[in-house]
Amino acid sequence: MGIEFHRIWREQIAAVPDLRRKFGESVVFDYIVGEKLMLFAETAERQPAFTRELPSFVAALRGLFGPAVLRRELARLARQMDLDEAELDLVVHEAGEDWLIEAPETAAARRARFIHLQSLLTASHLGTA
Repeated sequence: MGIEFHRIWREQIAAVPDLRRKFGESVVFDYIVGEKLMLFAETAERQPAFTRELPSFVAALRGLFGPAVLRRELARLARQMDLDEAELDLVVHEAGEDWLIEAPETAAARRARFIHLQSLLTASHLGTA
């Protein structure tokens, strides 16, 4: 049996307590939510095995971070995303219309993905299908 990449999130979750002690809450949140969960959700858009695991990943994150921490850190990530997009717009504007670092559709998809995950992570209750 090969590596089940759609289940690697479990190892990443298991590492969070040690990472939190070493690097602090915001750094570990950026790692596990801003990077790993976002990439996982993007992959889930194309891979059914990842789609099936996404609710468990989200539930595990909700268990690691309290509601107040989730709200605070997600708001911080949203502000950072706004700043990153504003900086990108400035670079594109100064460089001219022909030079795009990222397609607008890619940025919009990332933003929509973040908003969806934010709603899942902060919902008062997660439903079951």
